Amino acid sequence: QVDVFLPAASFAQLKGGKSQLDDRRHRAFEMIGRLRAGVSVGQAQARFDVLAAQLQRQYPQEWTAERDGRVLARQIRVVPEAQSRIPPLFGSAGIPGYLTVLAAFVAMVLLITCANLANLLLARATARRKEIAVRLALGAARSRLMRQLLTESLLLAGFGGAAGVLLALWATQLLVAWNPVNRFSPMLPPVHLELGLDARVMVFAFALSAVTALLFGLAPAWQATRTDLVSSLKERAAADTEARRPFAMRNVLIVAQVAVSLVLVAGAGLLLRGVIHAQAIGLGFDRRNLALLTFALDQRDDSPQKTQILMQELLQHVQSLPGVEAADVAFWVPLGLGQMNLDTTLDGYSPAPNEHVAPQMNLVGPRFFETLRVPVVTGRSFSTDDAVAGEVVINEAMAMRYWPGQDPVGRRLQNLFGSFEIVGVARTMKYSGFTEEPTPMLFLPVASWFKKTTPPTLTILVRTGPPPARMLNTLRRQLQSFAPDLPVLDVKTMDEHLALRAFPTRMAATIAGIFGSLALALAAVGLYGVMAYFVSQRTREIGIRLALGARRIDVLRLVISQGLKLVAVGAAIGLAGAFATSRVVQSLLYGMSSSDPVTFIGGTLLLTGVAVLACYLPARCAARVDPIEALRYE
Repeated sequence: QVDVFLPAASFAQLKGGKSQLDDRRHRAFEMIGRLRAGVSVGQAQARFDVLAAQLQRQYPQEWTAERDGRVLARQIRVVPEAQSRIPPLFGSAGIPGYLTVLAAFVAMVLLITCANLANLLLARATARRKEIAVRLALGAARSRLMRQLLTESLLLAGFGGAAGVLLALWATQLLVAWNPVNRFSPMLPPVHLELGLDARVMVFAFALSAVTALLFGLAPAWQATRTDLVSSLKERAAADTEARRPFAMRNVLIVAQVAVSLVLVAGAGLLLRGVIHAQAIGLGFDRRNLALLTFALDQRDDSPQKTQILMQELLQHVQSLPGVEAADVAFWVPLGLGQMNLDTTLDGYSPAPNEHVAPQMNLVGPRFFETLRVPVVTGRSFSTDDAVAGEVVINEAMAMRYWPGQDPVGRRLQNLFGSFEIVGVARTMKYSGFTEEPTPMLFLPVASWFKKTTPPTLTILVRTGPPPARMLNTLRRQLQSFAPDLPVLDVKTMDEHLALRAFPTRMAATIAGIFGSLALALAAVGLYGVMAYFVSQRTREIGIRLALGARRIDVLRLVISQGLKLVAVGAAIGLAGAFATSRVVQSLLYGMSSSDPVTFIGGTLLLTGVAVLACYLPARCAARVDPIEALRYE
């Protein structure tokens, strides 16, 4: 949600110093244009290629053929609207991936609910079998009876759809008020959720209610009106026959419910284990007891040198606070939403003709690795003397990528910030995602940035003895008292920082858990209803068994085994379906397979336990049947 639009020419006044519009190396802006009628994207790209070649010839210092020319060829490109970028928060899955998973969960819960409704209608039609047979015997048309039964289904679906729309209206208002994206950090651009229920949503909801009512009400209506008149008029004989049919419609529906429920439970279990696994993934640094304090520096009128002195004094003040074990500054916190790549020439490495050398880069203080507890495996960290700014530390992934089998310490590299000597190699961390491959990274002294200009923001990483959440208020008060004119953008713990990166999977796991629990409850209710109906239909038979000497434990075993047979068939189908569809959530999992056996076995055992409970209650009622009362049932 944008509140104010400003001209790009005012960028220098907002940020202070030289306008980035005058810097041909700056690439933070994007151009938006509308193609003329009849002009294709390919034609526009060809025109921009000509423009790129002209700029390369006109400004050879800024766009050199050896290095930056290849960057220009990648940056000046026409991107159609349909290929707009996905925010990095959503990772490789993208927003469509999460919507696909959400739509699949909703559809499966809808299927389970409709199966329950169909079972209810089947039971009602069976109870009305004699009534329908009498009406047919008196000359009623089957089509008229089917219309009546379908009308009843439509009324049920209509009332359910109306209640669902009201519930959706309440839920969307709750979600807009909660706005989970804006809860993580005030540094994120504010996100305004527009989730109003418009006419299209209302029409879709009631159309879907009508379609489901017709589809799942048609089979019960058809079966009820296709009854045999002679056997139906003998109600008890018909009921006994119906109760013993292994492939009765209600049994098929229960099998489908169990299968779909297991798919949902397995999907929810995978996402939940993915969140738990993300907490256990080694990030390359110690995430415990870390607090992050982020400042806005480019809104100050002071010179870069004065701002640097202020940050040094502030850092010394933080380090002297009780409970602080170590602290240092960094421009970019690992596993944040942004990253910085810079074109770099490397001593002793000749890039391939089409290779672009632009490793990720961070500007940090001399105690950065000590604060994060990242070992420097070769060489050393930066010098504590701020006058020595010509040093750089790289990670192991960069050493193996560009100098395999060699010692990179002592070699030099050059980029926009100047020429540097490699003085150490640090252990590789996770920088952009929990599942990223080892990524080359170089760490420059933050002092080299202050030599040119003031960084827009800096973050102080604080290693605390006590839990950092207890010290956040103390740190915030100390910062405001020490530098009241320094804007504090954010104060949070490292765990809160990492929660933003895990937010998509955590939200998907929460939604899947809700739907999985709902699916379990619906399947249990459906199974309970079928078994209760089974008991009511065979009350006379159970009474005869008890009168002839059957034990109550035998009746319990009879009823429970009947239900577990249906569960076993549904679980087998559900496991196959869960394995087939598990790849849909693979992009949401952190470092684990979508075919995780623990999840599938655990989900099956959970569903079986719920099914046993759902079968036990009707079975206990059956075991308590009084034989005399059962034989008088007619």
